[in-house]
Formats: sequence, structure tokens, C-alpha cells
Amino acid sequence: MDRSWNAIEQAISAASGQHQVIRARQEASGGCINQAFVLSTDRGRWFVKRNDISLLPMFEAEADALTELDQTHSI
Repeated sequence: MDRSWNAIEQAISAASGQHQVIRARQEASGGCINQAFVLSTDRGRWFVKRNDISLLPMFEAEADALTELDQTHSI
């Protein structure tokens, strides 16, 4: 597993508060801007999007929007 996947594994572990080990990853289709994957860990499944670090502001804006959407309890 290359370093970027190790970093993703560590980020998922930090976000979940539980050590996670990536067991499998499957590319997900449907988008044209980012690479998307479904990761299976020893503790569950995660959806991950990857792209160049220069697009970090786009990911941050999306995270903010998803947080706002979650706060409406409409989904």
C-alpha cells in the first residue's frame, strides 16, 4: 500500500476514534472531478474521494456543506 493510502488509513482512524486497517478498496464510478473509492476496513466501509492537494479548498467547502445539510436532519 503506498503512502497516500497509509495517510488515508490514519485519517479514517483519527476521524472514527478507532484504529482502522484497509482490507480492500474498490473504485467507485459516477464522478468526473475526483477519484472515488469504497474502502473496506476491519471495522466497516468508507467512501473516499481523492484529488490533487491544490483542490483542498473544494473539499473543505464540500465538508462544510455536508455538515450544514446534516444539521437539518432532513436526510
